Amino acid sequence: MIDTTVNVSEGILFRLDEAARRLGITRSGVISALVVRFAGRGDRGCGVWMRVKYQERLKSGSRRKAHVRLKADEYEFFVDSRKVFKFSVSFIIAQAVELYLEELLKEIKGNADSYRYSNYAMMEFIVDSIITRVYYWGVPTKTLLLPSP
Repeated sequence: MIDTTVNVSEGILFRLDEAARRLGITRSGVISALVVRFAGRGDRGCGVWMRVKYQERLKSGSRRKAHVRLKADEYEFFVDSRKVFKFSVSFIIAQAVELYLEELLKEIKGNADSYRYSNYAMMEFIVDSIITRVYYWGVPTKTLLLPSP
């Protein structure tokens, strides 16, 4: 397990904690399910050649540090999501709460763990000194064929 922190507004933290209580799972479980939902939407695209976007500044003390405990594959998925979508993980979580929390609460009925992220893999190959890495966010039915040496 990997312990980390995120910074979210008091309102977001309250909503995450309330969802965790209603679902009978940890706050980390709710966050994981929300980030999966955020990343899984095809309309988001990826950010290239741009800086990472952060949450809007709030007055001092308006955000709280929230501790999150993630499995190793979840943690890597969160880091990848930051890179792919060009949003800080805290911003992704805040957006996911606003966009998907109610939907998630309606969908999950007693089996919240199946909504958490799992099954992460990475494949690397080098051709003519060019390093290529493929990240799998789930279990692929087929992997890419490696080029012949």
